[in-house]
Parts: sequence; structure tokens; C-alpha cells
Amino acid sequence: MRNIIVDSCAWKAITLSSVNIDIELTKVFGNYSLITCQKVEFELEDIVDIKFADKKLMMQLFYRKVSVIELETNSEHTDDQLLQLAQENEGILFTVDKKLKERGMKSKIPLLEIVQSNHLRLIEA
Repeated sequence: MRNIIVDSCAWKAITLSSVNIDIELTKVFGNYSLITCQKVEFELEDIVDIKFADKKLMMQLFYRKVSVIELETNSEHTDDQLLQLAQENEGILFTVDKKLKERGMKSKIPLLEIVQSNHLRLIEA
């Protein structure tokens, strides 16, 4: 089973896109698990730039599909925690954040991104 580490920007993008996350991830990975840190959950709850109905759906999908992992860490920064989670779980980092992608590549962590709101792309480290 592949662990896919989800950041808040990617989750927002995927829920507002035309991509069926279950179908696409199953095609690429077969069995997979979506996981993240609690900081991402808080970031998603704080999003205010989308319609209420879209946010409600985004959070319902998040709580149904993503496992929030408590992480022992010295860093309060979300990106640091996501990178740690990816390394500890041999995970694939699912993000659309340019700086986080660069840090993931430097750390030799495979990346997953949504492209043009209609498909996923895996970038091997």
C-alpha cells in the first residue's frame, strides 16, 4: 500500500477539480492510503476564499478519506511536518505548492500533483 501525504492546497485543488480522486489514485497506485498532519486539517478549516457549499463538501471528503496522524516533531511549520511524515512513511507528497515541491525533490520524496484541474501526475524523486 502506498502512503500519499496530502497538503491543504492539493486537497482544496482536488475537491474543486473534475478529477475523481479514488479512480485516479487506484489507477496509479492500486492500494493507497491518504494521510496528513493535524496542521493541514486546521489550515483547511480556516479556508475562507471558497463558497460555503464547496467548503462543506471539501471537509466532508477530507474527513471521510484522509487519516490525520499525530506527529512528534520539533517544528510547528506545516511543510516541515509534511516532509517528515513523507520520509517516515515512505510516502508520496501530494502538493501543488511550488516551494514544498522543491523541498520534496531535494529530499528525494516522490511528488503527486494535479495538472490543469483534470488529471494527476506522479513525479518520481
